[in-house]
Amino acid sequence: MTKATITLVISLLLLTVAAASTVETVQKHVYTDEKFEVEFHTSGPTNQHQIELEFMDQVQVVYVDTLAHGVPFKATVKFTAPPFAGEYEVRSGEGSATINVEEPRFRLTDVKVEPSIISPRETTKLSYTVENVGDATLYNVKGDISIMLGAESNYEMYSGWEELFTSMGPGEKRTVVKEVTARESADGQERIGVEVSYEFDGETHYASGDTLLTVGGAPWIELLIIIILVVLVGRVVLARYL
Repeated sequence: MTKATITLVISLLLLTVAAASTVETVQKHVYTDEKFEVEFHTSGPTNQHQIELEFMDQVQVVYVDTLAHGVPFKATVKFTAPPFAGEYEVRSGEGSATINVEEPRFRLTDVKVEPSIISPRETTKLSYTVENVGDATLYNVKGDISIMLGAESNYEMYSGWEELFTSMGPGEKRTVVKEVTARESADGQERIGVEVSYEFDGETHYASGDTLLTVGGAPWIELLIIIILVVLVGRVVLARYL
């Protein structure tokens, strides 16, 4: 083998290594139903192109720039884990990674407002329950609520992250209740979101839920009341003349 041939082979091998792509998860732990991040890495030389990362029925597109030799590239995308624990795979045409989805350590349930239909200037109570369902202590458990669809300025409510537990032991559980008051300008249906964060094994994880609040009453109920009143009045009037 000539020196020129050896040089060419080495150059091709270096280019192959330089352009190698990898896919890896950012978190050490991925729990059922939670969002998690995946990083796509590659390096030049590359031409501008796009890559589809697939996880179950979810697809995220990464756009890779034109890169010179040895120039690194990284992109981060998010997926939602399935409701069942097990091993799953994130795939692309240039790399793949196995995702170990674990049983949850934390659970957010029973997100609701009572009453769910109020008038402007009235107050309802939003409640949700948090529970440590794992076998280890969780830390810095915090909750936040927000109006997801409309303007928060139409409501009076607690704003900002609230500490629920500094440390939350296995089996600990708490129901949180917050007041939400509709201002005069509030009207229609709003989706109220609840997000809770907690720390475990040096990572921050999130759980979320939501519920619907109607301000101004349900039109079909008002229409039904009007129809009933019309029928009752009609009977009284007919009784007088028959």
